[in-house]
Parts: sequence; structure tokens; C-alpha cells
Amino acid sequence: SKGVTEDEILVVSYATDPALDPLASSIASGGGADIDPEAIEEALGNYARLYNEVYETYGRTVRVERFIGSGASDDVEAAKADAIEIADMEPFAVIGGPGQATGPFAAELAKEGIVCGPNCTLSEPESILEDNLPYMWSPGPTPDQAASLAAEMVGKLVGPGKAELAGDDETRARDRVYALLHYDTPGGDHRQIFESLRDDLADNGIDLATDLRFELDLATAQEDARTMIARLEEAGVTTVLYYGDPFTPGPLTKEATEQDYHPEWIM
Repeated sequence: SKGVTEDEILVVSYATDPALDPLASSIASGGGADIDPEAIEEALGNYARLYNEVYETYGRTVRVERFIGSGASDDVEAAKADAIEIADMEPFAVIGGPGQATGPFAAELAKEGIVCGPNCTLSEPESILEDNLPYMWSPGPTPDQAASLAAEMVGKLVGPGKAELAGDDETRARDRVYALLHYDTPGGDHRQIFESLRDDLADNGIDLATDLRFELDLATAQEDARTMIARLEEAGVTTVLYYGDPFTPGPLTKEATEQDYHPEWIM
């Protein structure tokens, strides 16, 4: 295989530059992670040494080279350019990727016969994974699978009836009115997932009063949350289904409290 010799296996670890990618840096640091590039490189070296000592590698050493991305995590053109540059290094696999441009990044690597491993692909639809077999490795269930499971869960646990899990007595006394907040990339990579989730919800007895698409932008997150909460209130929504990133619920719920709006939240 590409990147494999009789002595070693080359793996590239991709990371964005904190200075160029404040979004990813904010999410990582907010979760308690050290985003200092030198600390990350030291940790990677330690993991690689541990891996080489513990796992059977048939006489080969796994060598990890770090690659710093040339743009922010949502910069599609930078992601493609980075993938081409990495392909020139001829690794066996890439770990990590530009968080909101993993689709184009992974596809470029797959075209060159390079495995896009853990966190190189994050939430790619099944159709994209199938088109690029066997080079894209999903770290968990595909979004299509997760949507099907989520729709069944919502239908069974919070189906039509009173909004008994809402945050105030007035809302708890009302019949459920559903809305779906759904994340997408600038390139629309998640539209197919939204449509599958919407259809699966309908199959499980959940009809949406409205749906709101959003993109992740730290600079406008609170302003976007204000608009979304106002639209949910206007639609009389009691039950908010959320499909998206881990950052946006913070501004959303804060803004909901500011507007004295206390729906059920289903994450």
C-alpha cells in the first residue's frame, strides 16, 4: 500500500493553525484541550511511541508526521490544496482534518488512494462514503444511520402529546409543536441528512411545523441564535429538535432564556 514499506508506515496528522482557525480552537479550548501546537506535537509523539510498543506492526514502525492546514476549518479551497500537498507526501493514512470541509478534503485524499482515518471524516453521508470505498473511515454511525435512530427515539419518547418536558407551566400545558434546527456546511453537504431525518421523523409520527438551517460562525453565533429563537417563538414551537455542532446550543439556550422562551430541547 501507499505509505507502507518493509520498515515503516507513514501516517499524517492534520491540524489547523489556531491563528487561522479560531472556531476549532475555541471549541477545543472550551472543552479543556490544550491547543498549543508544541504540546499537541509532543502528545502525538507519545501516542505513536505507545502504539508502536503495544501493537503488532509486523516489523514496521508507525511514523507520524504533522501537517498544519493552510486555512480555517471551513475553507474548502484550502482543504483541497492541503489534501493535494499531503498526497505528495504519499502517506498510508491521514488522521484529523479541516472540521467543516472534511468532505472535499477526504474526497481528494481518497482519489489518490490514501486512507482518510479517524477525525479525517466526521459526518459524511453514506453516499459519499460508498463513492469512496474503502478510503474513508467513519468514526461512528453515519449521519444517515444516526438520523434513523434519532427519529425512532423521538417518536417513542416524545411523540405527539403535551410538552411535559418544557421549562415552564404554560408550555407544558400545550400540545407539542415540533421544529428542527439543522446544521449545514457552506457547500450544503448535510442537506441529504436533513431530508432523511425529516422523512424519518414523519414516518414516526412527528410532523415539523418549521425547520431552520444554520451554519456555524462564531462571529455571528449570538446574533444567529437571536433570530432563530424569535422564529421558533413565532411558529409556536414547543419542542426543538437539534441536529448540529456542540457549540451552538450554548448561544441558543442562553438567548431562549433571555426571550423568556422555555421549550423542550431534544439534542
